Amino acid sequence: MAIIETQKLDKGLFGLWKITEEVEELLPLANLSSPDLEKWSAIKSIQRKKEWLATRALLNELTGKVTQISYHPDGRPFLNDLKTNISISHTKGYAAILLYETTIPGVDIELDSRSAEKVATRILSPEELDSCRENEGYSNKKILVHWCAKEVIFKIVPEHSVSYLNQIHIAFNGSIDESHSFPGNFQSEAGLVSINLFYKSIEDLIIVWGWVDSKA
Repeated sequence: MAIIETQKLDKGLFGLWKITEEVEELLPLANLSSPDLEKWSAIKSIQRKKEWLATRALLNELTGKVTQISYHPDGRPFLNDLKTNISISHTKGYAAILLYETTIPGVDIELDSRSAEKVATRILSPEELDSCRENEGYSNKKILVHWCAKEVIFKIVPEHSVSYLNQIHIAFNGSIDESHSFPGNFQSEAGLVSINLFYKSIEDLIIVWGWVDSKA
């Protein structure tokens, strides 16, 4: 098996799969239903096929049974036969899932080698950019943490048109070398929504997950 990380949370569970298998190895692990097999067959990219299969295989391992993923009209995933909420992220060579019982979660992963400076000014406020400064320039990894955090919040909030620059704000001031929590918020028309965020790094991955406190 290629699960390299699981972490139990207060009312949730995080899992990460490193995709080292070929398609033929992943297919029986994913245990696709006939409708899912039809959807998977329509995917052209081999990398995307592997990510799709690894996500299902990881979910089956985390839940202990074959569990089907469906999607809301806005693209958010949900589980047909479980009340647990789910968020999914994948990038080249990895698939991640966050399950949470009481509220909608979000997870996002990204290779730490991905260049992010070109998008920084489009998605980060001046204050957020300042927190990414390093020597004479910017820390690409810190920009990626902010980007992943904003993706997490976008996955959580039930709105279609969201400005990463103006509506989502991150306060990440910790070390990029240490796992830790940090706050984020989303400015909706109804008011400010506070979101608990958590960062960690595994191998060559930046990982951010979060959820809205159900007690808030």
